[in-house]
Amino acid sequence: AGCQQASVPETPMPAEPINLRPEVNLVAEPEDGPAPLTVELSANASDPEGKPLTYIWSIGADSPQAGATLTYTFDEPGEYSVDLTVSDGEFDSFSNVVILVRDKAEPGL
Repeated sequence: AGCQQASVPETPMPAEPINLRPEVNLVAEPEDGPAPLTVELSANASDPEGKPLTYIWSIGADSPQAGATLTYTFDEPGEYSVDLTVSDGEFDSFSNVVILVRDKAEPGL
């Protein structure tokens, strides 16, 4: 008599959860004003899967800074790009804002 091989039903592998990019909205208050201009920067960010987020701010040639909020003073007039990278450890999201720093207000105006 021949041997019969018992069939073992395959157990389906659970689907890997899909990881989505973090959602980010950069807020700068104020976005323009006379030099020196102190700006409060904040990242309104969330991750669809609830993963912890890291925040990296880049402003001009200055060293990148971490944190969900940042206070930064622009000493000289000009246009400055503030870039924000938010990461969930796998994917990054980006946001930026341009800060306009005007010449100091004339005294008596």
